[in-house]
Amino acid sequence: MKSPLPAFAAMVLCGAWLGTFLPFDIVIYIIFILVLGFAVKVILLGNAAKMSVVFSAVLIVLFAGSAFRAGWVKSCNFEVCRRFSGKDITVSGEVLSLRRAENITFVEIKTHSFGFEGKDFNVKTKVSLNITGEPLELNIRDVVKGSGLLRLYEPMLFWGGWSNRGYWASKGIFASIAADSADVEITPGSRKKVDLLLFGNIAREHIRKIIDKYIPGDEGALTKGILIGDKQDFSTDLKDAFRLSGMSHIVAVSGLHISIFIIFVSFGSVGIISSRKKRAFLIIFTVAGYVVVTGPQPSIMRAAIMAVYGLLLENCKLRRDSFSALMVSLILLMFANPYMLYDTGFQLSFMATMGIVLLQGRICRYDIANAGIAAFIFTAPIVAYSFNTVTFSALLANILISPLVIIALLLGAIMCAVPFSGFLISPVLFCISHVMILISKIFASIKFLAPNVSSPSIMTIICCYFGIYVFYLILAYPEQKRKTAAAAAILSVLVAGSLIYSNQSHMSVTFVATKSGDAVYIKTPNGSSILVDAGYGYDIYSFLGKKNIKKLDAVIITNRKNEDTNGLYYISDKIEIGEILLPLHGNFNLWDLEKKSKIMYYDMGSTYKADDVLFEIKMYDYNAKSLNEKSAAVKVTYEGTSAMLLGDFGKEREYEMINTCNKDDLKCNIVRLANHGARTSNSNELIDILSPQYAVANAGFNSGIRPSEEVIEYLNEKDIRILKTYESGSITFVINKNGIARIKKTIIF
Repeated sequence: MKSPLPAFAAMVLCGAWLGTFLPFDIVIYIIFILVLGFAVKVILLGNAAKMSVVFSAVLIVLFAGSAFRAGWVKSCNFEVCRRFSGKDITVSGEVLSLRRAENITFVEIKTHSFGFEGKDFNVKTKVSLNITGEPLELNIRDVVKGSGLLRLYEPMLFWGGWSNRGYWASKGIFASIAADSADVEITPGSRKKVDLLLFGNIAREHIRKIIDKYIPGDEGALTKGILIGDKQDFSTDLKDAFRLSGMSHIVAVSGLHISIFIIFVSFGSVGIISSRKKRAFLIIFTVAGYVVVTGPQPSIMRAAIMAVYGLLLENCKLRRDSFSALMVSLILLMFANPYMLYDTGFQLSFMATMGIVLLQGRICRYDIANAGIAAFIFTAPIVAYSFNTVTFSALLANILISPLVIIALLLGAIMCAVPFSGFLISPVLFCISHVMILISKIFASIKFLAPNVSSPSIMTIICCYFGIYVFYLILAYPEQKRKTAAAAAILSVLVAGSLIYSNQSHMSVTFVATKSGDAVYIKTPNGSSILVDAGYGYDIYSFLGKKNIKKLDAVIITNRKNEDTNGLYYISDKIEIGEILLPLHGNFNLWDLEKKSKIMYYDMGSTYKADDVLFEIKMYDYNAKSLNEKSAAVKVTYEGTSAMLLGDFGKEREYEMINTCNKDDLKCNIVRLANHGARTSNSNELIDILSPQYAVANAGFNSGIRPSEEVIEYLNEKDIRILKTYESGSITFVINKNGIARIKKTIIF
């Protein structure tokens, strides 16, 4: 092995990742197994392979260190916030940053204490205090005290979905508190002589004001993005254009920006500073200053560490190695904040840099094209997972855009640094930004260059990166034909196995985690898509987008309540719906649904068949008094395996269902608990007759609705496994001819 750093970085990454979401006792168990294996290796090898033993010891130490670091950050921050989640508390802390948007001021504070039920708890973490009402005179380092409801950020609700929790944790923030400005007290904070945090905030505000003054609209928003990575003023159209054209990276301040500053500082100091070490010190100072101005964004931190590491090696008369610098940056950042690995920008920045470093000069002789192709190849799986597209347009767009980014960055820096220069520079900068926006929109409009895809599975992502590794071997080591052939053969087996497995005839039933309401997505063996209830429309549309579903063959609504029907109107404007099944005599405002879809009505005993999947209405009474009581129970059956989707009716209607239906026909393998598991429903008698293997409680993470302890206790007594969407995210049952083949939960943080 030429360098042990890749192995060291891999162990640090694995330790940090496992430490962020696994219970601490399981992490200890994994470390114990590794230590036990190491002890066996020492006994077997003895002194025969000292270097191998030392190398293994270092790997274990790094893994354990990063895992403990992640566990410590988790226990001191996330777990503390979890204890107070959903409670009204009084928080006191120091202002680290603030941002105003419409009628809300978002304040990041480093907490001093949480006050709850008359007691003060010493809590050292970071939270976002979201202040509504009259704007307050707040400054960095002020101490604020406010009262409000503390909430954890929402985790990833379904595979490929956005995780608010992961995004904010990557910035070191673990919860939010909503407070009214009238309930907030402000105490002026102490000022330091040299305060980098304050300086950085003043610099960013100055840059924003200068750009807002001279460059309006999307052009100004883009300029701020290029200079300091500020994307908060991007319009929706601009975000979509940059995403579809593969140009989002230009507003992720990273290696390109650092490289430009290093080049110009180096050339500018030639002839003025003769000492190489002094020039290196000036460059390091400039890089550090730029990091202070932009803020500690993951991509800029990675680039800055790599730059400083390279300069230190060069001045120590050692060989500069970009790949080693990348590994060192990964190790340091994982120890600094293990949750940074959940940041999409960090993932893209790291993989793009790895591609450029490994494939430098190997694809074509033009550096700018080589870098663009390498970055595209290495980031494609992550882009497909996060944005559900493969941006082939990035290959050409980046070549056109890179020179403009360099010019825009330099002109923007001059405009913000030199007083009154905006009158001369802003027209040129506006034109450059406008051209970049036009390029992004042109490439985004060419649909075949950015095909939509579903979020790839873990196995697919692994296969993709294995294929990329084979591609790298072919380019880097053409003489190692046997190794390449073996790698390609293994890849072929993996891909073939994955395709064969995915093409097996099966039905999937997914209980979709949403903010409110219920939704169950069913995919038949032949690929038909059925949705039972529409839950929170935005979440359902996002879920369907992650699966690249452009059409629903049918939507079945079991309840007329707004929380179950509003989503229907939302998604009907976004995608095509073949048939909509509504309860008979339901008072629905169909708007224009009948113009878009075939409307069908069902009653007690109605059936609907999609491929080999049968839907049966086992309970519905339109004469019931309340909307909850008028809800329906739907049984979904495929090859003898069934799921009973109970409505929101109470025990009285359940007894009617028991007396009306054949008891054998009510038996099922999976039951969706009625009314989210409330004790007013889910009677013991009905549970006994259904006799399911699994019970699913579908409830929003922050909704406050939870299944009753009485219901949970009885289910446990009957050895019925309980699954909860607010704990596991969306839950998918894969069903084939032999029954339930497997259960897939969403891995959430």
